[in-house]
Amino acid sequence: EAESIMHSAHATDSEYGLLPFFILHFFCGIRPSEALGITWKEVRLDDPNDPFIKVPERITGKNKKPRTISLKEFPNIVEWLKVCDRSKPLFPYPAGYDGKVVKSFNKNRNLVFKNAGVEVNSKYNDCGRHATATYLMKGMRGWTPADITDRLGHTGKVLMKYYSNANILSSDAQAYWQIKPIKEGEKLVKFSA
Repeated sequence: EAESIMHSAHATDSEYGLLPFFILHFFCGIRPSEALGITWKEVRLDDPNDPFIKVPERITGKNKKPRTISLKEFPNIVEWLKVCDRSKPLFPYPAGYDGKVVKSFNKNRNLVFKNAGVEVNSKYNDCGRHATATYLMKGMRGWTPADITDRLGHTGKVLMKYYSNANILSSDAQAYWQIKPIKEGEKLVKFSA
């Protein structure tokens, strides 16, 4: 599903402008309320040895502290970010909307899911954050719970409660971190059944 959603976001980006959000959400675990404050200035891709995203400090919401998300071990995220139109806002509704996401965001997000053939229900509200946490726990060798909580901006208690017992294969988790944009002439190949 994640692969289909990402490719749907890519295919519909000129209409909905949500590809960067889906990249931040599915691969970085960034909350929609955090994405509101991120601009292209906080995304650094020019140094291949140290690409990163800065999540700025926030006044409201969960985890108000700033954090830096390294992309060094995630060439697929860098590749996704490089296909984005950087002349448009990173998030279609930048800061100034008093911390709330406007209604068309949810509508357009649901249309991306529908285009991907994914039936949307309430479990998809934070599906990207959940996927990020789960697949980091199961698929990134050498990553500790502390590394993951730093990246996601929540506590180790939350991480261990919700993600440590996920029933997924390590091979599926590793494949998740290999999801890349489809280039012209390539066909979409699903990574799991």
